Amino acid sequence: MSVFTCEWDRGEAEVQSLAGMLGPIGFCLDDGREVQPTAVAPWSDDESAAVDALPDILKQLRGEWPCVPFGAPIPPEGLSYDWQAANAPGSEVDFNGHSSHNDWSLGDTVNSGLEIAIDNPADHANCHLSRRIDGVASEARVDITLTFEVRADTAHPVARHSVFRLPAQTGALALDPGPFGHGRIFPLHVEPGVSRLNQGATVASLDQVPAGTGTIGISTLPLGFGFGPRAARNPSNPTAPGGFPTAGQFRAGQTFATTYAVAVEYL
Repeated sequence: MSVFTCEWDRGEAEVQSLAGMLGPIGFCLDDGREVQPTAVAPWSDDESAAVDALPDILKQLRGEWPCVPFGAPIPPEGLSYDWQAANAPGSEVDFNGHSSHNDWSLGDTVNSGLEIAIDNPADHANCHLSRRIDGVASEARVDITLTFEVRADTAHPVARHSVFRLPAQTGALALDPGPFGHGRIFPLHVEPGVSRLNQGATVASLDQVPAGTGTIGISTLPLGFGFGPRAARNPSNPTAPGGFPTAGQFRAGQTFATTYAVAVEYL
């Protein structure tokens, strides 16, 4: 595995070849404070046998990376019929896609940015993925563009898998998904005996999420039992206006591109 670096006047970011993971990212604010918003797994330097037995993607878990497609390659046991769909042509065999488990290659570089790319096996619906990562001059911001080329007609989710650091104080960080029609809770218990939300329920507000016989709020973090951080909205990102679709429709010969950012700003 290789690590690539891009630097600009307001920060520095590392990109590892495995999964194309971006992180850590260090930003310098106007007042001179330094901020590192992306998480790095605390076991990333652990050389014990237990950590060595983990999949590579978990050994060096950090920051942000693309999942094309996002999710499991086959339905989990016990999933109800109305949540299932037939596998699309060229379906993946890896959780979160081939590109999440293999090395990306370094392409063009400039002082403040770089490009990485990976080719999928010949039987995959998507043949080539690339992403451009650029530090923005005079800003505590990284712009990211993900592009992939479609080999065969298919349907699958596309996700930006972000892992952010959370403050130690419960409820100190606000989760802002922007306007959305509704959300759905995963239809199975993710962790038996731990999961609290009602399986398969519809969610209209993060302040009132069905749990047990009532509701709980998950709009401020940490909750004391998990979840992730504030989500940005970007009109040039086709997955942003309605959140992540259950499955996007893609046609052979199509090139899909989305642009988004990781940034720190004063509120």
